[in-house]
Amino acid sequence: MEAVYLHSGTEEAKTVVHMLKRAKILGLKQKVYSIGDDIDLTGKRPIMICADGKEHGYSLDLTEKIVATGQKIDKVGFDAHEDFTEESEDDRARYGYDIGKETHYFSSHNLELLRSGYCSEIQFFGCNTNRFVDSKNKYEHGKWIKKNKSKIMFSRKLDGIDEIRDKTLHVSVDLDVLDDTPYVNLTWSIDGVVQYDDFISKLRTLQQNNNIIGVDICGFNVADEEIMLNLPAVRLAMKHYGDIISMFS
Repeated sequence: MEAVYLHSGTEEAKTVVHMLKRAKILGLKQKVYSIGDDIDLTGKRPIMICADGKEHGYSLDLTEKIVATGQKIDKVGFDAHEDFTEESEDDRARYGYDIGKETHYFSSHNLELLRSGYCSEIQFFGCNTNRFVDSKNKYEHGKWIKKNKSKIMFSRKLDGIDEIRDKTLHVSVDLDVLDDTPYVNLTWSIDGVVQYDDFISKLRTLQQNNNIIGVDICGFNVADEEIMLNLPAVRLAMKHYGDIISMFS
């Protein structure tokens, strides 16, 4: 399957793409589309490059584009956060950021994914909690989620990845899931629980046992000047992005 490269469309994501080209992880003349472009992904494996964690919501847009090709998919993600927060005034105050549709639900895109019914099974690993929600459950704020056959599982550890087999998957990665990522946004970051070698090993296992037809990556906070002046942190970010990109290219 031919890889096609995308970015989230933000200036920060374009900066990450530029740095990946300078680091020769992507070719200097490699075409990288925006997620907002009218591009047919039929028969292709999109790899979407995002910047820091507030762009993780663009993963939902990529899922939608993949489903539009007629594929029936499940989704596996890695994230220190559930990204399953109901949109509310309290959330806006907490994050200091408008999480309406214009910003792609960066803290609630998994809730929107569950509501959409795009995927039957959604599993996120490395999260700050363990819990299971399906579309028949009542949400904590007392609102019923639209009934469909979707279900989502959040797991603190990586246990269970080896059992995921023979599925067509969209894999989504927020690198704050790792225990040592000096390049992530520290404003809302919590300590990741996953060692990098374990993460890469499990990612390879997913690749070997399943048909992965889409990947997105986020986590690098290029908007933070202190991080950008920290050359070891920048190099580590390039390595982590590069390892994932090369695995699926």
